[in-house]
Amino acid sequence: MEAQAREDGWVPRRDPLPEPLRRAPFALAQALALGVGTDRLRGGDLVRPFRGVRVARGGPPSLVRHCHAYARRMRDVEFFSHLTAAELWGVPLPTEWCDGADLHVSTVGPRRAAKARGVIGHQIFDERLVIATRYGLPLSDAATTWCHLAGSLSDDDLVAAGDHLVLTPARQVPRDPRPYCALEELTERVAAFRGRGSVRARRVIAQVRDGAESRRETLLRLRLLADGLPEPEIGVNVFDASGTWIARVDMIYPAWKVLVEYDGDQHRTSTAQYERDIRRLDDLREAGHRVVRIRNSTLAVAPRLVGHALRAAGAPV
Repeated sequence: MEAQAREDGWVPRRDPLPEPLRRAPFALAQALALGVGTDRLRGGDLVRPFRGVRVARGGPPSLVRHCHAYARRMRDVEFFSHLTAAELWGVPLPTEWCDGADLHVSTVGPRRAAKARGVIGHQIFDERLVIATRYGLPLSDAATTWCHLAGSLSDDDLVAAGDHLVLTPARQVPRDPRPYCALEELTERVAAFRGRGSVRARRVIAQVRDGAESRRETLLRLRLLADGLPEPEIGVNVFDASGTWIARVDMIYPAWKVLVEYDGDQHRTSTAQYERDIRRLDDLREAGHRVVRIRNSTLAVAPRLVGHALRAAGAPV
């Protein structure tokens, strides 16, 4: 009817949705119970992400919103897992979620796997699995999620995912305490894991560290190690000779006072941040440290730059 109306040159007035349905995905049964008619639920201003679910158009798409849409039809035995759970935990993956990408949804044990358009269903047989809650959504716990990633990510990307989950940040966010799992907890979980990717998980866990604030920092550290350079300490607070705090640095070789800093996009997009970083680097150099700054454009030659600084400082490399 609405399409025909447009062809005729007019669009019928749509009754406003009840307040509870305007800002969040909703099930058809919920709308019908609130007195919304079936014709209104077929309106072009509503998106149909899953069967039996509607979402009002408007606003940028997001993974959390898409998951909440599926949650309106989830069974009690279902939860988000694998890559979807990783994204909900904020894991930095090689590619970001895009609108319409399939969701990974799991059930435990013999319960029938989820089956719906836009969903990849899994059955998990794992007594150590814990169902956590994030953004009001059920998902696999952080340690189990990392184990599941071992079946699909490369070694380096898996290390970056682990670094994210075990990070104790310089500043805590009150409503989002971290780490999501301690390194010791993750190591124990991997030792007991027997699912797909378990061999890779047990090999890679030895490279996961607490301290890396970004995926790029992890990939930089791994590149240095792959080139035979010694492993730096990461996420370290540096003080001057009087004990005054100077900065928290990405990486440091304390024996030779060589620092390695990865410059991210914030240095190009924020003048204030750029100026603060310049002052911080000046203070570090004044305290006797050699500073090697790595950007995305110089990542490939990072081992040569860091190696040169270490040799100049007297390191046997």
